[in-house]
Parts: sequence; C-alpha cells; structure tokens
Amino acid sequence: MIPLRRTLFSLMPLSPMPCLAVLFCALLPVLSQADTCPEIGRAGFTGAVAGGEPLDVLDQIPENVRTLFFFTEVLGGTGTTLRHQWQSQESDAVVPLRIGGPSWRTWSSRQIVDPTIDWSVTVTSDSGCQLGVWHIAGNPNATPRPPAAPSTPPPPPPPSQQQQQQPAAPAPAQAAAPPAARPGPATFKIDDMNALLAARDLVGARMLLEAEAERGVDPQLLTRIRQVDLEIASAQREIEADRLYTATTRLTQLAQRHDLTGEERAAVVTLEGQIRSRTAELESDYLFWLAAWRQTMNRGLAGGALCVDPSAFASDWPARITEALSWVDRQTTATGYDFLLIDPRTGRSHVLPLDCPIQNRPDAASR
Repeated sequence: MIPLRRTLFSLMPLSPMPCLAVLFCALLPVLSQADTCPEIGRAGFTGAVAGGEPLDVLDQIPENVRTLFFFTEVLGGTGTTLRHQWQSQESDAVVPLRIGGPSWRTWSSRQIVDPTIDWSVTVTSDSGCQLGVWHIAGNPNATPRPPAAPSTPPPPPPPSQQQQQQPAAPAPAQAAAPPAARPGPATFKIDDMNALLAARDLVGARMLLEAEAERGVDPQLLTRIRQVDLEIASAQREIEADRLYTATTRLTQLAQRHDLTGEERAAVVTLEGQIRSRTAELESDYLFWLAAWRQTMNRGLAGGALCVDPSAFASDWPARITEALSWVDRQTTATGYDFLLIDPRTGRSHVLPLDCPIQNRPDAASR
C-alpha cells in the first residue's frame, strides 16, 4: 500500500517552487528544535553537592567513594526535562530532571559499588536535543566492595559411613518448630530520593518517605531526611522563587541543630550567603526610588497633600516602589508621620518619614 503522503505529492506538478516549499517545510522542525534546545553552562562529575554547587570536579572516581554525582547548570531550558543517562559496563539508568528556571542547577547521582569501573553520563532533553556526553575513569587502585553474604546457609556435609550404619534415633514426641526469621530492615532508596530532590519535587519526596516507611525503612533515618534534607531542598526552592523570608526561617532553625554533618552545615551557610546576595540585589532596584520619593514627599506639593490626608499614601507613590514594597502601618510622630513599608520577599522593613508643618496637621486644631 502506498503511503498517503506520497500519493498526494505524486499529484502535484513538479515545478521548482513547490519543491522549495516542501524542502523549507521539512527543515522547519529542525530549525525550531535548534532554537528550543537549552544550553549547558557547566557540567561534570563531583563527589558532593552543597548549596546547589559542586564541591569538586572529578575526572577519576575516588577510592572510597560511595555516591557519585553529576552536576549540570542549564541555561534557557525553563519547563523542559533533562535526562541524565548513567552508563557503565554493568548498568544503564536514566534520571529525569525538571528544569524550573532560565538558569537552573540540578544534579543526579548513582551508588558506586565498584569504583574501578568507568562511567559516562549522556545529557539529552525531552525534545530530543543531544547536549553532550561526559566520562569519568574508574580508579585502578580502588578495591570493589565485596557482595553481601548469602542469606541461605550452606547444606550440611554428608554423614560418614559409620553414621549411616547406626540406627536412626527415635524422633521426639513433640518437636518445637524453629522460630521464623525476621526480615532485616529495608534499604532506603537513596537514588530515587536524590533524583526527586534534584528536581525540586518535594511532593514526590514526601510521598517516597511515606512509601519507605510502609516498607519498613528505619524510622529514625526517615525522620532525619524529612527534618534536614527536605528542609534544605525547600529552602533552596524558596530562594529560587524569591521567598527569601521563609527560606531564612528554615535555615535559622536548621543552623540551631547540633547533629548536622559538615556537608549539611556547609549547605546551610551557602544558602544563607545566597539569601544575602539576592536581598542586596532586590533592594538595589528600589532603594534609589525610595530615597527619591522621600525627598519628593518632604519638599514638594505631594507631601503637603499627604499631611492633610495621609490615607492617600496608599495610592500616591511610585510604581517602582509598589512593585516591591507593601504599606503595612502608619504612625503619628511629633513632626508628622512614619509610613512603615515591608518587602514581602525578604521580610525587610523600611520607614518613610513625612515631615508635616503644624498648621497642616489634621489634629492641629485639637491642640
């Protein structure tokens, strides 16, 4: 059977213009794909990630490593899904990672049983973009960890010839049944959790913790992951969304814990630094306008009008300030009014004083 598309094209006149049109239409998906492919700003293998940043860059697997991370900084990929395909001579696994912003840092990880084996990670997007392949060499000086001991005991040795000639001993009247062996604690799915945290999928991470609790994973381990790892990931997502005040609250509570590892405490310190940097960046956008508006209020006609009707302050200030700050309170002072403004993103407050001449004060007549 001839495909329908060939049948339609066979009915068209073979003039040069239709051929050019068909060629252009065929190239459109390729051109659009090239336009929509994200870019890799940074990528590489690392032994740990703290505060959204790799702590080192590896070209060979360390001897005593147990978890290997692959870090990726993606530019221009908002809304897409990256795929980290981990491959070795013994394994082939794909970790999907959702990209949530125009400049996004994410990572995946694998448990390393044999550090002598080479690994590679191929990075692609959900639209089919091939973004690169990275390799890391195994360590020839490392020693693979031995496999777990078998749970089935070996069979007993055959009886000797003398034992076979002896008459069998009478069986006891009531033989007690051996106690049933209790299953050991389930192993936590660390790779699944790392993938969810890397993708900032906190709902999925909480669901995984609930499922692991039902499987019998150590409840103390799950509690600590919920109170530390999830809190760090939540703070990082809030920083990326400019919810700096709530992120600061989380990090303050985490910093008061005495059981944080060095890596966890370093992650908290890094995130606190990101908050300070982002706060200064946000304030630089409106502090100039706030100072200019203070001068306008106290030296221009706008201030006189506000002295008569201070409630008009809510609708009579520049848009550059209203985009960043909210008016939360007005207090009467000896010389006029203090307007209290707050940045809901950072929790930082600012006081804008208004100096009113005594004759323009609405309560002057009562004095």
